[in-house]
Amino acid sequence: MKLVRLLVKVSTKKLIQDVDAARRSIIYTATIIAVIAIIIGALGSFFVASIIISPIRKLAAHVARIGQTKNKEKLVGKDIIITSHDEIGQLGETVNEMTHGLIRAALDEKLLMDGKIVQQTFLPLASGNQGKQTIAQLKEAKVECFGYYEGASGVSGDYFDYKKLDNRWYAIIKCDASGHGVPAALIMTIVATLFRKYFETWTYAQNGTNIDVLVIQINDFIESLGLKGKFATIIICLFDTENGDVYMCNAGDNVVHIYDNAIHKERIMTLLETPAAGPLPSFMIDMKGGFKVEKVKLKHGDVLFLYTDGIEEATRKFRDHSYNIIKCEEPGLKEGEMHGNHKVGGESEQMEPERVSAVIESVFAHKVYMLEKYHNPEQNEILQFDFTNCSGTIEEVIIALASVEKVFRMYKDPNANYTDTVRVDKRIDVFLKEHFNRYDYYCLSKDEIQNEQNYTEYSKVKEDDQLDDLTLLAVRRP
Repeated sequence: MKLVRLLVKVSTKKLIQDVDAARRSIIYTATIIAVIAIIIGALGSFFVASIIISPIRKLAAHVARIGQTKNKEKLVGKDIIITSHDEIGQLGETVNEMTHGLIRAALDEKLLMDGKIVQQTFLPLASGNQGKQTIAQLKEAKVECFGYYEGASGVSGDYFDYKKLDNRWYAIIKCDASGHGVPAALIMTIVATLFRKYFETWTYAQNGTNIDVLVIQINDFIESLGLKGKFATIIICLFDTENGDVYMCNAGDNVVHIYDNAIHKERIMTLLETPAAGPLPSFMIDMKGGFKVEKVKLKHGDVLFLYTDGIEEATRKFRDHSYNIIKCEEPGLKEGEMHGNHKVGGESEQMEPERVSAVIESVFAHKVYMLEKYHNPEQNEILQFDFTNCSGTIEEVIIALASVEKVFRMYKDPNANYTDTVRVDKRIDVFLKEHFNRYDYYCLSKDEIQNEQNYTEYSKVKEDDQLDDLTLLAVRRP
Protein backbone atom coordinates (compact mmCIF):
# COMPACT_ATOMS: atom_id res chain seq x y z
CA MET A 1 0.00 0.00 0.00
CA LYS A 2 2.86 2.30 0.80
CA LEU A 3 4.26 1.63 -2.66
CA VAL A 4 0.91 2.44 -4.27
CA ARG A 5 0.55 5.66 -2.28
CA LEU A 6 4.07 6.63 -3.29
CA LEU A 7 3.36 6.00 -6.95
CA VAL A 8 0.12 8.01 -6.79
CA LYS A 9 1.93 10.86 -5.06
CA VAL A 10 4.66 10.88 -7.69
CA SER A 11 2.13 10.70 -10.51
CA THR A 12 0.06 13.54 -9.03
CA LYS A 13 3.11 15.74 -8.63
CA LYS A 14 4.17 15.08 -12.20
CA LEU A 15 0.63 15.79 -13.43
CA ILE A 16 0.57 19.10 -11.58
CA GLN A 17 3.95 19.97 -13.08
CA ASP A 18 2.70 19.09 -16.56
CA VAL A 19 -0.45 21.16 -16.05
CA ASP A 20 1.60 24.12 -14.83
CA ALA A 21 3.91 23.81 -17.83
CA ALA A 22 0.97 23.60 -20.21
CA ARG A 23 -0.65 26.63 -18.56
CA ARG A 24 2.54 28.66 -18.83
CA SER A 25 2.85 27.64 -22.45
CA ILE A 26 -0.73 28.70 -23.16
CA ILE A 27 -0.24 32.04 -21.40
CA TYR A 28 3.03 32.63 -23.26
CA THR A 29 1.42 31.74 -26.57
CA ALA A 30 -1.61 33.92 -25.83
CA THR A 31 0.70 36.79 -24.86
CA ILE A 32 2.65 36.44 -28.08
CA ILE A 33 -0.58 36.35 -30.07
CA ALA A 34 -1.90 39.41 -28.23
CA VAL A 35 1.30 41.36 -28.86
CA ILE A 36 1.25 40.39 -32.51
CA ALA A 37 -2.43 41.42 -32.72
CA ILE A 38 -1.65 44.79 -31.12
CA ILE A 39 1.23 45.37 -33.51
CA ILE A 40 -0.89 44.38 -36.49
CA GLY A 41 -3.70 46.60 -35.23
CA ALA A 42 -1.37 49.53 -34.75
CA LEU A 43 0.16 49.06 -38.18
CA GLY A 44 -3.30 48.70 -39.68
CA SER A 45 -4.54 51.81 -37.93
CA PHE A 46 -1.46 53.75 -39.07
CA PHE A 47 -1.97 52.47 -42.63
CA VAL A 48 -5.68 53.37 -42.62
CA ALA A 49 -4.95 56.76 -41.07
CA SER A 50 -2.28 57.41 -43.71
CA ILE A 51 -4.78 56.62 -46.43
CA ILE A 52 -7.21 59.18 -44.99
CA ILE A 53 -4.93 61.84 -43.52
CA SER A 54 -2.34 62.01 -46.31
CA PRO A 55 -4.79 63.23 -48.98
CA ILE A 56 -6.24 65.75 -46.50
CA ARG A 57 -2.77 67.11 -45.80
CA LYS A 58 -2.14 67.19 -49.54
CA LEU A 59 -5.36 69.13 -50.08
CA ALA A 60 -4.50 71.59 -47.31
CA ALA A 61 -1.05 72.24 -48.78
CA HIS A 62 -2.55 72.70 -52.26
CA VAL A 63 -5.17 75.18 -51.05
CA ALA A 64 -2.46 77.11 -49.20
CA ARG A 65 -0.42 77.20 -52.40
CA ILE A 66 -3.41 78.60 -54.31
CA GLY A 67 -3.85 81.34 -51.72
CA GLN A 68 -0.17 82.28 -51.81
CA THR A 69 -0.01 82.45 -55.61
CA LYS A 70 -0.83 86.05 -56.54
CA ASN A 71 -0.64 85.47 -60.30
CA LYS A 72 -3.26 82.75 -60.75
CA GLU A 73 -2.08 82.09 -64.31
CA LYS A 74 0.85 80.24 -62.74
CA LEU A 75 -1.60 77.59 -61.49
CA VAL A 76 -2.08 76.23 -65.01
CA GLY A 77 -1.28 72.48 -64.98
CA LYS A 78 -0.97 72.45 -61.18
CA ASP A 79 -4.03 70.28 -60.45
CA ILE A 80 -4.03 68.14 -57.34
CA ILE A 81 -4.23 64.39 -58.06
CA ILE A 82 -6.18 62.22 -55.60
CA THR A 83 -6.89 58.68 -56.82
CA SER A 84 -9.52 57.71 -54.25
CA HIS A 85 -13.16 57.70 -55.31
CA ASP A 86 -14.62 58.69 -51.95
CA GLU A 87 -15.60 62.06 -50.53
CA ILE A 88 -11.94 63.16 -50.35
CA GLY A 89 -11.52 62.45 -54.04
CA GLN A 90 -14.63 64.48 -54.80
CA LEU A 91 -13.26 67.33 -52.67
CA GLY A 92 -10.05 67.23 -54.72
CA GLU A 93 -12.03 67.56 -57.95
CA THR A 94 -13.93 70.50 -56.47
CA VAL A 95 -10.65 72.21 -55.58
CA ASN A 96 -9.41 71.63 -59.14
CA GLU A 97 -12.59 73.14 -60.59
CA MET A 98 -12.15 76.16 -58.30
CA THR A 99 -8.54 76.50 -59.48
CA HIS A 100 -9.62 76.39 -63.14
CA GLY A 101 -12.13 79.15 -62.42
CA LEU A 102 -9.41 81.30 -60.84
CA ILE A 103 -7.19 80.75 -63.88
CA ARG A 104 -10.00 81.73 -66.26
CA ALA A 105 -10.68 84.85 -64.19
CA ALA A 106 -6.97 85.76 -64.28
CA LEU A 107 -6.85 85.32 -68.04
CA ASP A 108 -10.02 87.39 -68.46
CA GLU A 109 -8.50 90.10 -66.28
CA LYS A 110 -5.36 90.01 -68.40
CA LEU A 111 -7.47 90.52 -71.53
CA LEU A 112 -9.18 93.46 -69.84
CA MET A 113 -5.81 94.88 -68.88
CA ASP A 114 -4.65 94.45 -72.47
CA GLY A 115 -7.75 96.37 -73.53
CA LYS A 116 -6.92 99.01 -70.95
CA ILE A 117 -3.44 99.34 -72.39
CA VAL A 118 -4.92 99.88 -75.86
CA GLN A 119 -7.32 102.46 -74.43
CA GLN A 120 -4.47 104.31 -72.73
CA THR A 121 -2.85 104.93 -76.10
CA PHE A 122 -5.61 107.47 -76.79
CA LEU A 123 -4.68 109.47 -73.70
CA PRO A 124 -1.60 111.74 -73.72
CA LEU A 125 -0.01 109.70 -70.92
CA ALA A 126 3.74 109.69 -70.53
CA SER A 127 5.60 106.55 -71.64
CA GLY A 128 7.89 104.47 -69.43
CA ASN A 129 10.08 101.41 -69.84
CA GLN A 130 7.08 99.08 -69.53
CA GLY A 131 4.42 101.10 -71.32
CA LYS A 132 2.16 103.99 -70.43
CA GLN A 133 2.36 105.74 -67.07
CA THR A 134 -0.57 107.19 -65.15
CA ILE A 135 0.26 110.86 -65.74
CA ALA A 136 0.24 113.32 -68.64
CA GLN A 137 2.31 116.48 -68.56
CA LEU A 138 2.85 119.52 -70.76
CA LYS A 139 4.94 122.48 -69.66
CA GLU A 140 5.46 125.38 -72.02
CA ALA A 141 5.92 129.11 -71.62
CA LYS A 142 2.26 129.95 -72.26
CA VAL A 143 0.47 126.91 -70.87
CA GLU A 144 0.92 124.06 -68.40
CA CYS A 145 -1.11 120.84 -68.29
CA PHE A 146 -0.98 117.95 -65.86
CA GLY A 147 -3.33 114.97 -65.96
CA TYR A 148 -3.84 111.76 -64.01
CA TYR A 149 -5.81 108.67 -65.03
CA GLU A 150 -6.69 105.59 -62.98
CA GLY A 151 -9.37 103.32 -64.41
CA ALA A 152 -11.71 101.57 -62.00
CA SER A 153 -11.41 98.19 -63.74
CA GLY A 154 -10.49 97.02 -67.21
CA VAL A 155 -11.58 99.25 -70.06
CA SER A 156 -13.77 102.27 -69.42
CA GLY A 157 -15.21 105.44 -70.90
CA ASP A 158 -13.15 108.23 -69.34
CA TYR A 159 -10.92 110.26 -71.63
CA PHE A 160 -8.99 113.50 -71.75
CA ASP A 161 -6.58 115.01 -74.22
CA TYR A 162 -4.84 118.26 -75.12
CA LYS A 163 -3.33 119.23 -78.43
CA LYS A 164 -1.12 122.12 -79.51
CA LEU A 165 -2.63 123.59 -82.68
CA ASP A 166 -0.11 126.37 -83.32
CA ASN A 167 1.99 128.82 -81.31
CA ARG A 168 -1.16 130.41 -79.89
CA TRP A 169 -4.02 127.91 -79.74
CA TYR A 170 -4.52 124.66 -77.79
CA ALA A 171 -7.44 122.23 -77.94
CA ILE A 172 -8.53 120.41 -74.77
CA ILE A 173 -11.21 117.76 -74.17
CA LYS A 174 -12.69 115.82 -71.29
CA CYS A 175 -15.17 112.98 -71.88
CA ASP A 176 -17.07 110.54 -69.69
CA ALA A 177 -18.94 107.81 -71.56
CA SER A 178 -21.78 106.16 -69.66
CA GLY A 179 -21.29 102.77 -68.07
CA HIS A 180 -18.20 100.60 -68.10
CA GLY A 181 -16.62 97.89 -70.20
CA VAL A 182 -16.49 97.54 -73.97
CA PRO A 183 -19.52 99.75 -74.88
CA ALA A 184 -18.13 102.67 -72.87
CA ALA A 185 -14.66 102.13 -74.34
CA LEU A 186 -16.16 102.07 -77.85
CA ILE A 187 -17.83 105.45 -77.33
CA MET A 188 -14.66 106.87 -75.81
CA THR A 189 -12.66 105.67 -78.85
CA ILE A 190 -15.12 107.34 -81.21
CA VAL A 191 -14.87 110.64 -79.32
CA ALA A 192 -11.07 110.50 -79.26
CA THR A 193 -10.88 109.73 -82.98
CA LEU A 194 -13.25 112.53 -83.99
CA PHE A 195 -11.44 115.00 -81.71
CA ARG A 196 -8.07 114.23 -83.25
CA LYS A 197 -9.45 114.18 -86.77
CA TYR A 198 -11.17 117.56 -86.42
CA PHE A 199 -8.12 119.37 -85.09
CA GLU A 200 -5.75 117.66 -87.51
CA THR A 201 -6.40 120.34 -90.13
CA TRP A 202 -7.78 123.08 -87.88
CA THR A 203 -6.75 126.69 -88.44
CA TYR A 204 -8.16 129.78 -86.82
CA ALA A 205 -8.61 131.44 -90.21
CA GLN A 206 -10.68 128.57 -91.57
CA ASN A 207 -12.49 127.22 -88.48
CA GLY A 208 -12.41 130.03 -85.93
CA THR A 209 -13.84 129.13 -82.52
CA ASN A 210 -16.80 127.16 -83.86
CA ILE A 211 -16.06 124.02 -81.84
CA ASP A 212 -19.81 123.33 -81.61
CA VAL A 213 -19.35 121.78 -85.08
CA LEU A 214 -17.22 119.06 -83.51
CA VAL A 215 -19.70 118.46 -80.68
CA ILE A 216 -22.47 118.03 -83.26
CA GLN A 217 -20.34 115.51 -85.18
CA ILE A 218 -19.69 113.50 -82.02
CA ASN A 219 -23.36 113.61 -81.00
CA ASP A 220 -24.64 112.44 -84.37
CA PHE A 221 -22.06 109.66 -84.68
CA ILE A 222 -22.92 108.20 -81.26
CA GLU A 223 -26.65 108.58 -81.96
CA SER A 224 -26.27 106.74 -85.28
CA LEU A 225 -24.83 103.68 -83.51
CA GLY A 226 -28.19 103.00 -81.89
CA LEU A 227 -26.65 101.95 -78.57
CA LYS A 228 -29.68 102.17 -76.32
CA GLY A 229 -29.04 104.07 -73.11
CA LYS A 230 -25.47 104.93 -74.05
CA PHE A 231 -24.19 108.48 -74.17
CA ALA A 232 -21.19 110.66 -73.38
CA THR A 233 -20.82 113.88 -71.41
CA ILE A 234 -18.25 116.11 -73.07
CA ILE A 235 -16.60 119.47 -72.73
CA ILE A 236 -14.29 120.77 -75.45
CA CYS A 237 -12.11 123.85 -74.94
CA LEU A 238 -10.18 126.05 -77.34
CA PHE A 239 -7.54 127.98 -75.39
CA ASP A 240 -6.08 131.25 -76.67
CA THR A 241 -2.80 131.49 -74.75
CA GLU A 242 -2.19 135.07 -75.88
CA ASN A 243 -5.06 136.66 -73.92
CA GLY A 244 -6.30 133.78 -71.74
CA ASP A 245 -9.66 133.34 -73.49
CA VAL A 246 -11.05 129.82 -73.27
CA TYR A 247 -13.90 128.94 -75.64
CA MET A 248 -16.00 126.05 -74.34
CA CYS A 249 -18.75 123.87 -75.74
CA ASN A 250 -20.35 121.16 -73.65
CA ALA A 251 -22.71 118.23 -74.07
CA GLY A 252 -24.21 117.37 -70.70
CA ASP A 253 -21.17 118.69 -68.80
CA ASN A 254 -21.82 122.31 -67.88
CA VAL A 255 -19.97 122.70 -64.55
CA VAL A 256 -16.49 124.21 -64.81
CA HIS A 257 -14.01 124.53 -61.92
CA ILE A 258 -11.47 127.36 -61.99
CA TYR A 259 -8.92 128.21 -59.32
CA ASP A 260 -8.79 131.99 -59.14
CA ASN A 261 -5.23 132.92 -58.30
CA ALA A 262 -6.18 136.49 -57.31
CA ILE A 263 -8.50 135.43 -54.49
CA HIS A 264 -6.88 132.01 -53.84
CA LYS A 265 -10.23 130.23 -54.13
CA GLU A 266 -11.78 127.72 -56.47
CA ARG A 267 -14.87 129.11 -58.16
CA ILE A 268 -17.51 127.21 -60.09
CA MET A 269 -18.88 128.41 -63.41
CA THR A 270 -22.09 127.01 -64.80
CA LEU A 271 -22.34 126.87 -68.58
CA LEU A 272 -25.56 126.56 -70.56
CA GLU A 273 -27.29 123.28 -69.88
CA THR A 274 -27.28 120.94 -72.89
CA PRO A 275 -28.09 117.24 -73.45
CA ALA A 276 -25.37 114.62 -73.36
CA ALA A 277 -24.05 113.41 -76.71
CA GLY A 278 -25.84 110.42 -78.18
CA PRO A 279 -29.48 110.05 -77.12
CA LEU A 280 -30.93 112.68 -79.50
CA PRO A 281 -30.09 113.70 -83.08
CA SER A 282 -28.67 117.20 -83.40
CA PHE A 283 -31.70 118.61 -85.24
CA MET A 284 -33.80 117.92 -82.15
CA ILE A 285 -31.21 119.58 -79.92
CA ASP A 286 -31.17 122.60 -82.26
CA MET A 287 -34.90 123.02 -81.61
CA LYS A 288 -34.01 123.71 -77.97
CA GLY A 289 -31.11 126.04 -78.68
CA GLY A 290 -28.42 123.57 -79.75
CA PHE A 291 -24.85 123.27 -78.52
CA LYS A 292 -23.44 126.69 -77.68
CA VAL A 293 -19.89 128.05 -77.53
CA GLU A 294 -19.20 130.14 -74.42
CA LYS A 295 -16.13 132.03 -73.30
CA VAL A 296 -14.31 132.35 -69.98
CA LYS A 297 -10.99 134.06 -69.26
CA LEU A 298 -7.99 132.71 -67.39
CA LYS A 299 -5.81 135.31 -65.77
CA HIS A 300 -2.12 134.60 -65.19
CA GLY A 301 -1.85 131.97 -62.46
CA ASP A 302 -5.44 130.76 -62.86
CA VAL A 303 -6.05 127.02 -63.25
CA LEU A 304 -8.84 125.30 -65.16
CA PHE A 305 -9.75 121.93 -63.64
CA LEU A 306 -11.44 119.31 -65.78
CA TYR A 307 -12.26 116.10 -63.94
CA THR A 308 -14.91 113.42 -64.26
CA ASP A 309 -17.22 112.46 -61.40
CA GLY A 310 -14.86 109.73 -60.17
CA ILE A 311 -13.22 112.09 -57.67
CA GLU A 312 -16.32 113.78 -56.26
CA GLU A 313 -18.30 110.53 -56.14
CA ALA A 314 -15.56 108.41 -54.55
CA THR A 315 -17.41 106.42 -51.87
CA ARG A 316 -16.59 104.92 -48.49
CA LYS A 317 -18.79 102.79 -46.20
CA PHE A 318 -19.70 103.61 -42.60
CA ARG A 319 -18.36 101.08 -40.08
CA ASP A 320 -18.60 100.45 -36.34
CA HIS A 321 -15.64 99.72 -34.03
CA SER A 322 -15.73 96.08 -35.21
CA TYR A 323 -15.52 97.28 -38.84
CA ASN A 324 -18.98 96.01 -39.69
CA ILE A 325 -20.91 98.18 -42.19
CA ILE A 326 -23.57 100.25 -40.44
CA LYS A 327 -26.22 102.81 -41.26
CA CYS A 328 -26.11 106.39 -40.05
CA GLU A 329 -28.22 106.69 -36.91
CA GLU A 330 -27.18 110.15 -35.74
CA PRO A 331 -28.91 110.98 -32.42
CA GLY A 332 -31.50 113.72 -32.69
CA LEU A 333 -32.06 113.28 -36.42
CA LYS A 334 -34.81 111.38 -38.21
CA GLU A 335 -34.57 108.96 -41.09
CA GLY A 336 -33.87 110.85 -44.32
CA GLU A 337 -32.64 114.05 -42.64
CA MET A 338 -29.19 115.35 -43.58
CA HIS A 339 -26.23 114.59 -41.36
CA GLY A 340 -23.35 116.52 -42.86
CA ASN A 341 -22.96 115.29 -46.43
CA HIS A 342 -25.27 112.25 -46.18
CA LYS A 343 -28.74 111.25 -45.08
CA VAL A 344 -29.62 109.47 -41.87
CA GLY A 345 -30.18 105.81 -42.76
CA GLY A 346 -27.48 105.81 -45.42
CA GLU A 347 -24.50 103.43 -45.35
CA SER A 348 -21.91 105.57 -47.08
CA GLU A 349 -20.58 109.02 -47.90
CA GLN A 350 -18.85 110.50 -50.95
CA MET A 351 -15.83 112.78 -51.31
CA GLU A 352 -18.14 115.60 -52.46
CA PRO A 353 -17.09 118.89 -54.19
CA GLU A 354 -16.35 120.58 -50.86
CA ARG A 355 -13.51 118.22 -50.02
CA VAL A 356 -12.11 118.49 -53.56
CA SER A 357 -12.09 122.30 -53.39
CA ALA A 358 -10.53 122.25 -49.91
CA VAL A 359 -7.66 120.02 -51.06
CA ILE A 360 -6.99 122.23 -54.11
CA GLU A 361 -6.97 125.42 -52.06
CA SER A 362 -4.82 123.88 -49.29
CA VAL A 363 -2.08 122.83 -51.71
CA PHE A 364 -1.96 126.21 -53.44
CA ALA A 365 -1.99 127.99 -50.07
CA HIS A 366 0.67 125.67 -48.54
CA LYS A 367 -1.65 124.75 -45.68
CA VAL A 368 -2.55 121.66 -43.67
CA TYR A 369 -5.65 119.76 -44.78
CA MET A 370 -7.62 117.64 -42.31
CA LEU A 371 -9.63 114.77 -43.77
CA GLU A 372 -12.76 114.00 -41.76
CA LYS A 373 -14.54 110.68 -42.17
CA TYR A 374 -18.09 110.35 -40.87
CA HIS A 375 -18.80 107.28 -38.70
CA ASN A 376 -15.15 106.30 -38.67
CA PRO A 377 -14.51 102.99 -36.84
CA GLU A 378 -11.40 104.64 -35.38
CA GLN A 379 -13.00 107.37 -33.32
CA ASN A 380 -11.13 110.65 -32.95
CA GLU A 381 -8.65 109.60 -35.64
CA ILE A 382 -6.67 112.54 -37.02
CA LEU A 383 -5.98 112.28 -40.76
CA GLN A 384 -3.67 115.15 -41.60
CA PHE A 385 -2.10 116.13 -44.92
CA ASP A 386 0.67 118.68 -44.48
CA PHE A 387 1.06 120.71 -47.69
CA THR A 388 3.14 123.48 -46.10
CA ASN A 389 6.27 122.42 -47.98
CA CYS A 390 4.52 122.15 -51.37
CA SER A 391 5.54 124.48 -54.19
CA GLY A 392 1.97 124.97 -55.36
CA THR A 393 2.36 123.27 -58.74
CA ILE A 394 -0.56 121.76 -60.63
CA GLU A 395 1.22 118.41 -60.46
CA GLU A 396 1.16 118.54 -56.66
CA VAL A 397 -2.52 119.48 -56.67
CA ILE A 398 -3.54 116.59 -58.93
CA ILE A 399 -1.47 114.00 -57.04
CA ALA A 400 -2.80 115.41 -53.75
CA LEU A 401 -6.37 114.87 -54.93
CA ALA A 402 -5.60 111.28 -55.96
CA SER A 403 -3.81 110.67 -52.64
CA VAL A 404 -6.60 112.01 -50.44
CA GLU A 405 -9.13 109.99 -52.46
CA LYS A 406 -7.10 106.83 -51.82
CA VAL A 407 -6.90 107.43 -48.05
CA PHE A 408 -10.61 108.34 -48.04
CA ARG A 409 -11.48 104.78 -49.17
CA MET A 410 -8.83 102.89 -47.14
CA TYR A 411 -9.39 101.39 -43.70
CA LYS A 412 -7.20 99.39 -41.31
CA ASP A 413 -9.31 96.40 -40.33
CA PRO A 414 -7.48 94.62 -37.45
CA ASN A 415 -8.50 91.29 -39.02
CA ALA A 416 -6.72 92.12 -42.28
CA ASN A 417 -3.76 89.91 -43.15
CA TYR A 418 -1.10 89.75 -45.87
CA THR A 419 -3.65 88.58 -48.44
CA ASP A 420 -5.62 91.81 -47.93
CA THR A 421 -3.89 94.26 -50.25
CA VAL A 422 -4.43 97.69 -51.79
CA ARG A 423 -2.88 98.54 -55.14
CA VAL A 424 -1.37 102.04 -55.05
CA ASP A 425 0.24 104.25 -57.65
CA LYS A 426 3.91 104.73 -56.76
CA ARG A 427 3.59 108.50 -57.13
CA ILE A 428 0.77 108.47 -54.60
CA ASP A 429 2.86 106.31 -52.26
CA VAL A 430 5.76 108.80 -52.41
CA PHE A 431 3.39 111.73 -51.90
CA LEU A 432 1.68 110.08 -48.91
CA LYS A 433 5.02 109.26 -47.32
CA GLU A 434 5.98 112.93 -47.44
CA HIS A 435 2.67 114.56 -46.52
CA PHE A 436 0.37 112.07 -44.68
CA ASN A 437 0.70 111.82 -40.90
CA ARG A 438 -0.63 108.23 -40.71
CA TYR A 439 1.59 106.81 -43.43
CA ASP A 440 3.40 104.42 -41.06
CA TYR A 441 0.05 103.09 -39.83
CA TYR A 442 -1.68 102.53 -43.18
CA CYS A 443 1.11 102.22 -45.72
CA LEU A 444 4.26 100.81 -44.12
CA SER A 445 3.70 97.15 -45.07
CA LYS A 446 4.17 97.17 -48.84
CA ASP A 447 5.59 95.04 -51.65
CA GLU A 448 6.62 95.59 -55.24
CA ILE A 449 4.30 94.18 -57.90
CA GLN A 450 6.06 92.06 -60.48
CA ASN A 451 6.17 93.62 -63.97
CA GLU A 452 4.46 96.78 -62.73
CA GLN A 453 6.30 100.07 -63.19
CA ASN A 454 3.51 102.29 -61.87
CA TYR A 455 2.22 100.49 -58.78
CA THR A 456 3.15 99.13 -55.38
CA GLU A 457 0.95 97.13 -53.01
CA TYR A 458 0.02 97.82 -49.38
CA SER A 459 -0.80 94.71 -47.35
CA LYS A 460 -2.80 94.16 -44.12
CA VAL A 461 -5.11 97.00 -45.14
CA LYS A 462 -8.41 97.19 -47.03
CA GLU A 463 -10.28 99.72 -49.17
CA ASP A 464 -13.82 100.30 -50.36
CA ASP A 465 -14.22 99.67 -54.07
CA GLN A 466 -13.27 102.31 -56.59
CA LEU A 467 -16.61 102.60 -58.35
CA ASP A 468 -15.62 104.94 -61.17
CA ASP A 469 -12.56 106.05 -63.10
CA LEU A 470 -10.35 108.70 -61.58
CA THR A 471 -9.66 111.20 -64.35
CA LEU A 472 -8.10 114.54 -63.41
CA LEU A 473 -6.73 117.32 -65.63
CA ALA A 474 -5.42 120.77 -64.67
CA VAL A 475 -4.65 123.52 -67.22
CA ARG A 476 -2.74 126.55 -65.98
CA ARG A 477 -1.97 129.89 -67.57
CA PRO A 478 1.51 130.75 -66.17
